[in-house]
Amino acid sequence: MDDYEKPMVKPVTAAAQVAIIGSGPAGLSCAYFLALLGRSSVIFEAQPIPGGMLTLGIPEFRLPKETLQKEIDFILSHGIELRTGTRIDNAQELLKKDFKAVFVATGTQTGKPIDIEGIQLDGVVDAMGFLRDRALGKGLNCEGKKVVIFGGGNAAVDAARSAVRLGAEKVTILYRRTRQEMPAYEEEIEEALGEGIELVTLAIPKRINGKKNSAA
Repeated sequence: MDDYEKPMVKPVTAAAQVAIIGSGPAGLSCAYFLALLGRSSVIFEAQPIPGGMLTLGIPEFRLPKETLQKEIDFILSHGIELRTGTRIDNAQELLKKDFKAVFVATGTQTGKPIDIEGIQLDGVVDAMGFLRDRALGKGLNCEGKKVVIFGGGNAAVDAARSAVRLGAEKVTILYRRTRQEMPAYEEEIEEALGEGIELVTLAIPKRINGKKNSAA
């Protein structure tokens, strides 16, 4: 980041203001390149911090927050306004105000639902929600608990490794196919195994057992 040279930015034209919904990679990139063209923009972000999945979906042990924040600060330094904690439900309303255009960059921050018995029990969350809550300093307490992850993608592996760092007693990943078929990066799988995470392949969960709305 220290080696970056700020590109020449044209004078901002307030009359061509653009509203950007979402401060993830797409939203930040849009605002940055608009600034290079001399177009002002305002980024609206529903979460309290910017970055989208870079901030909320990728744990710090994979993407250091300091590095990411430098990138975000560099982009915002081009005269871009950021409004966090601001949810936009109707993009058309922005066009009725001072904006000439709206760029929707909300992305996809939800996990894939699975339809099995017990999925609604307390203590059962999707990996993306788990990672997002951890990034925001809230969520499940894993201290001294046994954690089971369904899935073999990067989000599943990230969730498993995060649970280890949150003090889980034992972490197990269940995947329905072979290890070779896991979509997660091989180096991430190796690191997870090196951290003591158990990988069980060719396993499909049928139900989640629990009592009084709590997963066992």
